[in-house]
Amino acid sequence: MKDWRQDIIQQLRARDSQIASVVRVVKTYNKLGERVARYADQTNLLEKKTRKLQQDHEKLLKDIEKGGDSGASAIPVAQQRISDLEQEIKGLKKERSELYRTQGVNAQRLLDISDKMREQDHIINNQNNE
Repeated sequence: MKDWRQDIIQQLRARDSQIASVVRVVKTYNKLGERVARYADQTNLLEKKTRKLQQDHEKLLKDIEKGGDSGASAIPVAQQRISDLEQEIKGLKKERSELYRTQGVNAQRLLDISDKMREQDHIINNQNNE
C-alpha cells in the first residue's frame, strides 16, 4: 500500500502543476496590464501634444489673418531656417562626394594589392616548382 507521505507528495505535485498554469496566466495578464497602462500614458501624452499643436496652429492662422507681427516676424525666421538647411544640404553633398572619391581610391588600392598578391603567388609557385 501507498505510504500516506507519498500520497501527500503526489497531491502536492498535482496541485503545483495545476497552479503553475494559473501562475503563467496571471503573470501574462499582469504584463498585459502594464503594457496597457504604458500605452494609455503614451496616448494621453500624444493627445496633449496634439491639442497644443492644434492651438498653436489656430493661433498662427489667426495671427496671419490679422496680419499680426508674429506672422510677419516668423517669415524671416523660416527663411533663415531654410537657408541654414540648404547650407547643411550642400555640406552633406560635398561630404558625400568626398566619401565617394575616397571609396574609389580605396577600391583602386584594393585592386592593386590584389594584383601584387597574384604576382607574388605566381612567383612563389614558380619557385616551389623549380
